[in-house]
Amino acid sequence: MALYLSEEILNNSLKIPLGKLPLTKGKIHFIRMVDNDGEISVLNEAFKVGKEFISEYVWATICLKKQTMEVFYRAKDQDTAVLIEKFEYPLSEEVNDLRQDIGKMS
Repeated sequence: MALYLSEEILNNSLKIPLGKLPLTKGKIHFIRMVDNDGEISVLNEAFKVGKEFISEYVWATICLKKQTMEVFYRAKDQDTAVLIEKFEYPLSEEVNDLRQDIGKMS
C-alpha cells in the first residue's frame, strides 16, 4: 500500500518513518449496516447495537484520544442522528498528539 502526502501540507524538515505510522489523536468514521443479529462489524470486531436496527445503516466513530466508539443512527424522518451505543475501545498502542509540522490545507 502506498502512502501519498501533499508537499503543500508538509514542511521540508518532516521525516516520515518507512515502517508503521504512529496513531495520532483524532477520529475514524465508519458507516455500517446492522446485521440480522443486531450487530455491526468494525475492524473485524462485532459490536451489538440492537435488533431494532437490523438492516439499517449506522455511523460508528472511534475517538482515538478517548479510546471509545460511539454509534449513531438517523431515521429517515429525523433531521439529526442520535447516539444509540457507546463502547470502550482500548488500544494497545500509544496515541500521540498531532504533530505541529503536519497541518490541514486551508
